[in-house]
This record gives sequence, structure tokens and C-alpha cells, in this order.
Amino acid sequence: MIRDLCFGITTNRNQEPQFSLRSAYKRLEKRRFSVGLIQLIGDIKSYTRKKLRSEPLRSSVGNQPSQPSMPFSKTMSNWYEIVHSDARLTQGDFIFDCPVPTWKKSEMNLQSEDDTEVLRASLDFISADVIVLTQACDLEHGKVQNITLCPHFPLAEFKVLWEEDRRDRNEVPSAKAWKSHCEALNKGYIWNQTVLNQFDSKDFPLDFRVVDFYDVYTIPRIFLETLLTKRNKPRLRLLPPYREHLSQAFARFYMRVGLPTDIRSSDLHS
Repeated sequence: MIRDLCFGITTNRNQEPQFSLRSAYKRLEKRRFSVGLIQLIGDIKSYTRKKLRSEPLRSSVGNQPSQPSMPFSKTMSNWYEIVHSDARLTQGDFIFDCPVPTWKKSEMNLQSEDDTEVLRASLDFISADVIVLTQACDLEHGKVQNITLCPHFPLAEFKVLWEEDRRDRNEVPSAKAWKSHCEALNKGYIWNQTVLNQFDSKDFPLDFRVVDFYDVYTIPRIFLETLLTKRNKPRLRLLPPYREHLSQAFARFYMRVGLPTDIRSSDLHS
């Protein structure tokens, strides 16, 4: 259970996040990959033709045609299930080693070149473990062409990054500090991160995963669906209500508002 992350440590509910995965993770070695564009385009065209032949056109208004039930292979946890490779993409799906776009850490000189070319030259690609955050209803009814993804990291890797960040700030990464951070993470007090449960499975052994909301990726739906079809492997899926709980944490991160002048607690009970 997630409560096994740490024991008996209390945390101030209003504490600030102790560190961001965004800066720490950028220091890790990027796993580069090359994409065969001609083959990928051919796969996408073939996939699109199959979709057009096998599925009715959908209107964005009115009654939607009923969708076939997704073929699930097995459910071994109330948090997760393992779905077949041909199961339709939905919210909460895990995609490991997914190619995603990112940006180089180079200065952008907008004075000397075309703006579009400057942006294109700054584009980079990495391979990341991600989870689908696009709403299930939007995916089910074909209302989105792009998929929103968030990266997630195994707890052991997260701890290494956390220790590195503590040392960079001349702070000791003690066992007590780690337990305190885990407790805050588990209770949702760290607004830019959340934690997902472990999964004890021979097919998909999963450690606790830390989801980071600072880096959000968007890729075309047709690319992701074609990639999953090409891999032809079962995948892990986060189940309700845990996927909605993840979406709630994601929404809290983006809807937070800092007030210029707070109400002093001492004034309320004086």
C-alpha cells in the first residue's frame, strides 16, 4: 500500500515542495532515439485507412455510436489492470519508453533568423515513461487529435534525484527527511507531484511511481495509436477512481492561485 512509503512522520500541510523533478531529471543522460520517418508515415497511413474502413464517422454533436467493449486480459489489483494491445487508448494508460518532444537548453536568437526556424531548431526528442491524462470521454468519442501525457518515475530513481537535489542545496538527505517528503507526497501536500501505487505482477512488476506535473507532453493521437499497434504488446492501465484522483491532482497544480495578501490566522481568533 502507499502508506508503506513512510511511517509516522507528520508534515505541515502548507509546506512548499522540497524539490522539482524538472531540474533534476534534466541532468540525467537522455536516451536518444531515431525514428524511421518513411516507415512511420507508412504505418500511420495504413492505420488510418484501416480505421476509416472499420469505424463509422462520428459527429461532434448528437448521439454517438456505441463503442465495442475493450478486451481486458486480467485484473490483478483495484488500482491497475493489464489490457490487450488492441484495447483502445484511454485515460490512465501507461506507455513506457514513449518518444516525446522537448526543448534544447540553448538560447533562442529571434533577431537573426525566422521565428519558426528558431523554434524548429530548438526542438528535441527523448524517450520517457508517461501516463495518459486526456479525459476518457474525449478519447472515447473521438473529440481530440492530440494526447496529453505526464512523465512518471520509479520511487527508487526519484529518491536518487531527491538526494542529489538536497546535496545541491547543502542539505543532508537524511532518512528522516526522506520519510517526511514521502509522507507529504502521499498526502498530496506537494502540489507539483503525486504518487501511484505499486503493482505486484509477474507480467508488469511496478514500483511506486512518482508523477511530475511540471513537464507535460503533447503528441498526436494517431502517432501514439500507431506506435502501440506497431509494438503489439499488452499495457498497464490505471483504473477509476485512481485515474480521476490523478486528474484531480493535475488540475490542482494548474488551478492554484497565490494571493498577494493573505488573511492572517491570528486575526481570525483574536
